[in-house]
Amino acid sequence: MSKIPEKDITLYHSILAKELLQYTSVPEQDLQAFVSCFEFHEYKKKDIIIAPGNTDAFKIFFILKGITRIYYVLEDKEITVSFKMENNVVYNGFTIFSGVPNIDNHEALEDLQVLAANIDNLEPLLYKSHPLEHLARKIVEKNYSSFIRSNYNRMFLPAEERYDYFMREMSSIVNRIPLKYVASYLGITPETLSRLRAKH
Repeated sequence: MSKIPEKDITLYHSILAKELLQYTSVPEQDLQAFVSCFEFHEYKKKDIIIAPGNTDAFKIFFILKGITRIYYVLEDKEITVSFKMENNVVYNGFTIFSGVPNIDNHEALEDLQVLAANIDNLEPLLYKSHPLEHLARKIVEKNYSSFIRSNYNRMFLPAEERYDYFMREMSSIVNRIPLKYVASYLGITPETLSRLRAKH
């Protein structure tokens, strides 16, 4: 864990608190107890912050700076399923909810700054505070709906519609993501992606 000045961690906690309040209202005392569980971490580009069997799968991350890519490996081929950028909450729900070792990878596409908290430290707070428990549910709902939408697009939309939707949702960061990962996420070849980009 990187050592940073107390004033900086206070600032980062306030950024996290402000973002969490966009999900639902939480009493100030409960919210501060929640965000105080988060510690500052840094990762280098290409670092894996959550990997199959990694105990960090039991952490929840809030991205302060940078982008992560979530992908699976199937027969030595990487299949990208999501990107998360600044002000996004990242966690491995499969492991947290099932207790089964996770099967995906969360890779830093850039040097990454995050706040991270152990789920075990957050659970007692959620148990005692209904507003915090409601907040956690809202976070899970947002991530789940995003996952379902992404899967639907990959399975049922034509390539051009997938690309158009991606550009609407990710236009602010598309130039920060290697095109081979964009193609993998869209379920198309790099050549098809190049043709779609040329048309727009």
